Amino acid sequence: MNLKQENKSMKKFQKLNKEEVANLLDKVLFKTFFHELEWQEFLEKEFKWLKFEHYLYKDEALLSFGKVGSKLISLPFCEYGGPLPLRWDINWEEFSKDVLKEFDNIKIKFHPQILRFLEVGSLKSLKIKGPTCTYWIDNLDKLNEDALFSSFRLSTKQRIRKGSKEDLLISKCKSKKDLKEFYSIYVKTMKKNKTVCFPVQVFEFLWQKSLESEIVDFLIIKHQGKVISGIVILFYSDIAHYYLSAMDQKYVRKNKLNPMYFVLWEEIKKIASSRKANTFDFGGTKIGSGLEEFKRGWSTKKYPIWTIESGQMAQEKLRESKLRNVWGLLPDFLVKIISPYIIKYRL
Repeated sequence: MNLKQENKSMKKFQKLNKEEVANLLDKVLFKTFFHELEWQEFLEKEFKWLKFEHYLYKDEALLSFGKVGSKLISLPFCEYGGPLPLRWDINWEEFSKDVLKEFDNIKIKFHPQILRFLEVGSLKSLKIKGPTCTYWIDNLDKLNEDALFSSFRLSTKQRIRKGSKEDLLISKCKSKKDLKEFYSIYVKTMKKNKTVCFPVQVFEFLWQKSLESEIVDFLIIKHQGKVISGIVILFYSDIAHYYLSAMDQKYVRKNKLNPMYFVLWEEIKKIASSRKANTFDFGGTKIGSGLEEFKRGWSTKKYPIWTIESGQMAQEKLRESKLRNVWGLLPDFLVKIISPYIIKYRL
């Protein structure tokens, strides 16, 4: 690339400092919890191998990346990223070509809401990958409780009713003891799935935010005084995002009951009645996984998570690695210790 071409290219992507980013975040038409500087600064502080970079695209959009080695990910530690729109009808095809020309080894995962601001034409004709999807309950303000419940799959309704008859206590997580118990359940759950765990620092940050504000619901579920499950819901742009959860598999096997059905129904009812959000987002799911069946049962609408990708992603290597089998055999205390150092290979 000669100097003239380089200058022309760089005009389309202007690198920003944090003050400029903060100013633009106040002006974008849509943003998520994960785009906020407070979240990104926390991640940079806890994980020295992660740095964030921000670019203004043609005065049209704010594009944020987490830099992990040679990779640029929009955004790490979540299902979603993408360019935050500063105006409507951004040309998707032009943006796609420009970003692939400008950056190497990238992954940009688009929040479905961002597509509303893009001039996308026929998605089938675009060179994009969508290995994951999400399921939403839309228009919560237009659905009364009875109509919403009636719309669920029969098996979902049966599991909710069964959970309501159990001695399950749902409450905000208010103590470090309960947080520690929930995180231990999460570690066991992730080991069972042969998936690298989020480090405990992520849980501690979200828990603290839940105590300070209304943008995070950090809930625990107890049975006979013992923590058996937990769930973290994030709120942004009129969306309630089901971000993290885990449950005690010993309790599930013993009682033949998945407590998450009852807990989610109670949370969805509360959100709908309070008008705290108009959409309940069940979070990202790998297409073809068993979780898709669970999420379909809530009378949800499926949305693709479109992805622009270039270069070899370390996450793909990890999924193919035989080390995943070893991960499930490690003792819990060791998993907790090494997670902050190897989570980068899951991003």
